Amino acid sequence: ATGLPILTSEAHQKEAEEQRVLVSAAAEAKNGKTVKKRTGPKMRTCHLCGTPQLLHSFRMHYTRCAQAWEQDEAKKPVNIRRPLPKGPRLENGDQPTERTTFAQLDVFNRQAIRIWKEQALETCPNCLRSFHAKALRAHAKGCHANDFLGASYVGLHRNASGHEGSRSYPTVQQSLEKRLSP
Repeated sequence: ATGLPILTSEAHQKEAEEQRVLVSAAAEAKNGKTVKKRTGPKMRTCHLCGTPQLLHSFRMHYTRCAQAWEQDEAKKPVNIRRPLPKGPRLENGDQPTERTTFAQLDVFNRQAIRIWKEQALETCPNCLRSFHAKALRAHAKGCHANDFLGASYVGLHRNASGHEGSRSYPTVQQSLEKRLSP
């Protein structure tokens, strides 16, 4: 047992897993166990665009990425603009440095990817898939609720916590019949 509380929501489960990684990494270091040493440059995932960047040049990337975010949001109507998402922090509240361990960086990068998926990507109102803003505009031109395997065919079920459950897709025969019927 890790001594961590048992949590049920998906977000809480991810947080608990991140804590377990930190606890096990700290325990291994404390007990002097030999851990296979990772080598290579340390990478940090950008929470705005989802791409890995070298740790020492991340600040430059982030500046440009934040400017691009602000420019893209400025093109949208005021009522649908989104604020710049706040980035993740290490357990102690700091940003990663060269002294940050690979285990801590892995947890940090998982948090950054979660922020990117939840706050930076946009969801198609028809099929509920997530896209970058530019890709969503291109996708939306061809995605319609009444199209083949569009959202009207997808049976979405939400569980008690409001999360999306299983999806049921029609067979090709059912889709063709629905499409051909008047």
